[in-house]
Amino acid sequence: MRDALSQMVNLAANHTVAGTFSSVASAIHTINVSTSPVVLLDVHLDNELGIEGIREIKRVNPFAKIVMLSSDCSIITIIEAFRMGADGYLLKEDAIMMLGDYLRDLNRYDTVASPGVVSALILHAINPRFNNLQKSEMDFTVLTKTERMVLNELSAGADYQTISVRLGSTRNTINQHVQRIYRKLGVSSRAELMAKLR
Repeated sequence: MRDALSQMVNLAANHTVAGTFSSVASAIHTINVSTSPVVLLDVHLDNELGIEGIREIKRVNPFAKIVMLSSDCSIITIIEAFRMGADGYLLKEDAIMMLGDYLRDLNRYDTVASPGVVSALILHAINPRFNNLQKSEMDFTVLTKTERMVLNELSAGADYQTISVRLGSTRNTINQHVQRIYRKLGVSSRAELMAKLR
């Protein structure tokens, strides 16, 4: 599986494989020294749960984008991955077939998910007993004027490139604003931010 995904990444535009690892611990150094890495993280690693490594990855490199890979489409696992800070969740069969497309979408929209994952989240959300994503008050006064402008663009669904054009800034600067917004509002990913905004 790792070899197949490596070939898919190397075929995708603007991405190359920096390394393949059997555990989060063995990947941390490479993630730490990378500028804006995309980490494809298996939900079930050898002798550990990949989800538990999400926060450690975000801690050493807040600019890392983490896409979970799994054959597990259970809503509990999906929600836990996004709550921990994952930026995407792909079923392995979808990743093998369309990884290049998903990487491109991640670059544009900041979050990716397989259709089966989206369906599971929608079905869970419309369940009357749905209460896993509790509403919480967010203090927007902690944001600067520029950060509030970026937040407005994010809530409208704009990708980083579009935001950078609209606000007359570089994509890297927008990325830095987004990471500061996440920290100030106490969220780990765009998915969690959108859930709280709703």
